[in-house]
Amino acid sequence: PVADILNVDLQIKDGVDFQLFITDLMGKQVSNISNNANFINVSSLTSGIYFLNVRTKDGVYAHKFNKI
Repeated sequence: PVADILNVDLQIKDGVDFQLFITDLMGKQVSNISNNANFINVSSLTSGIYFLNVRTKDGVYAHKFNKI
């Protein structure tokens, strides 16, 4: 569960372009994030389940987290 700050530890190869964004359970994008973010402030999100998404040329990887 996350209250205010979501820690991000990505293992992305050098030179690979990627985008980070957060979506809600309905798939609606609720936040764009700087690609080099190690910490994401999610305090403005309401409580619920969200997905941190990483989009590369190979597709999208989603990791579920619970905002409390």
